[in-house]
Amino acid sequence: MQKSTMEKSNRELGRNRKIGYYWLIIPILVVFINDIIARIVVTIMYATTGSIPPNIGRIVNISFGLIGSIAVICTLIGIPLGIYFLRKK
Repeated sequence: MQKSTMEKSNRELGRNRKIGYYWLIIPILVVFINDIIARIVVTIMYATTGSIPPNIGRIVNISFGLIGSIAVICTLIGIPLGIYFLRKK
């Protein structure tokens, strides 16, 4: 009886650690990857056309800015949540 309780506890601990690490790592990675992809897209657009068309440039800037803002908010929420899940028994 006690063994199954300990196995369940160990599974919960592993699951909580995994969730905690995800909340700590993924939002920060999204911020950096978003920035890198935005710079690559703008560089390719500029290299192929010689200049960035205003409408397309605005759409690209707004979309990557929105993704970056959401990632920063998730980072601010994810750090305390990640610490909570890592410490949860």
